[in-house]
Order: sequence, then structure tokens, then C-alpha cells
Amino acid sequence: MEGATFFYFHIGNISDYDRRILDEYQNSGDIEVKVLQEKYERPFYAWQLIEIQDCHMRSKYHSKWTAFIDIDERIHTTGKDKKFIDILNELDSTNSAEVKLPHLKVIKNGETPKFYESSDQVKKEIFTRKYTKAADPAWFASKAVIRPDRIGIMSIHEAIALEPGFKSVQLDANTVVFRHYKDTLHRVSGNDWAQNETISENPIDSKYTDFLAEKVVQKVENAYKKIPANCSTIPVYMTSSRDFPDPCDKILLTW
Repeated sequence: MEGATFFYFHIGNISDYDRRILDEYQNSGDIEVKVLQEKYERPFYAWQLIEIQDCHMRSKYHSKWTAFIDIDERIHTTGKDKKFIDILNELDSTNSAEVKLPHLKVIKNGETPKFYESSDQVKKEIFTRKYTKAADPAWFASKAVIRPDRIGIMSIHEAIALEPGFKSVQLDANTVVFRHYKDTLHRVSGNDWAQNETISENPIDSKYTDFLAEKVVQKVENAYKKIPANCSTIPVYMTSSRDFPDPCDKILLTW
């Protein structure tokens, strides 16, 4: 909804149930899944560095702009009727190689359901609607969107080396932020991060979140909602002529 046209998902351990939604997006041509598996053992942090380099190299020769965003983060423009892609298009004619986005930490203090139940459940649980309390925008642990052909070396939060003649720019929080839905229940590096922060309500406009909810429900139901077969509508000759089993007696389950 902010203008991205393609996604790379880098995955390690993932359940068959969770993988189903990635398969749905991949089948529609919206994403490519890169499975992190090889003979070399690495600590988690090292795998994250591999992800960054892989995404940079994969997008370098076909993508004008590349964002490095975790699954619990969202890029969101704060200006009215303006997408992030519009902001990037305005920078096309400049020598910008890296666009740094301020970090907005949003408190995620609830559990995420493991399984799909209903459309109402999905609408209720969408991060952008459910979690609205946030700390003030900051530059610590900010994220960057880059022109991959203008960056020599990319790290997790920012570029380490720019090609000669190019620059890095910072965007104001009044223009765009990356919203980090930061856990306070299961965070490896500590759940008490919000105790020393100034917290206030920072919701996203309901017009945006309502439209997002409809899109998410549609995609989730494509992957997880079961619609029973109406065997009475299947012509008998389709099975009898080929001596196939009665379709109402045995349904082929693909998942």
C-alpha cells in the first residue's frame, strides 16, 4: 500500500501452517522465498547479516529502491494522501543513495494468534489497528531504504559504504516513519524496553487501516479458509466414465 512491488522473504525454521501464507503470496507472484539452509552453522546474528547481503545482491539489478524491513516492522507515511513511493520518486533526480527513516517503537503487549479462526479475528489482530501506543520517534536503530546500485556494502540498519559521488539523507518523522511493533512479552534482548520511554497514543488513520484489513482478510482467507466441496453439482459422468471414486466419498486434500 506504500508502493512496494516485490518482496524477498528469508526464512529458517517455519511451521507448515505458517509457510502456507508465504506459498499463497509466492503463487501470486508477489514474493520470492529464500530458505536459509547450508552446511555452515552460524549464530542467529550472522544469519541476519547473510539475509541483508542476499537481499541487496538479488535486488541490485532489477529494483530501483530496496527496503530492509523485519516482519514486525512497517513503513508508513505520515503525510496525507502521499505514499512512500511518491517520496522516493521525488528523490530520483538527486544523488541520494540511502534514505534513513526514523524509528517509531510501538508497544506490542499481546499474543499473536497461532491459527486462523474468522475474518473478525483477523481484523481485530492486525498490528496496525490493535497496537497504537508508541514512544517518540528516534534515530537509534533506524532503518534505511537504498538505491542498491549506489551502495557498496549494506548492514542491518544502514549502509556501511556508498559508491563515490552519492549521499545519505534523513527523512523527518512528520513525513515517514518505520513503525516497529516491538514485543514486551517474548523479546530476546529484554521485555522492559518501554519503561524509560515517553509513551503516547500514535494511531494510524482508520481509513488506511480499514482498507488494509480488507486486503489482509482476503489474502488470509485464500490461504486458510476451507470451503466444502458441493459434490451434488459434479456430473456423474465425470467419475463413472473414468471409473473414478465417488468425489463425495473421498476428497483429495492438498493441504
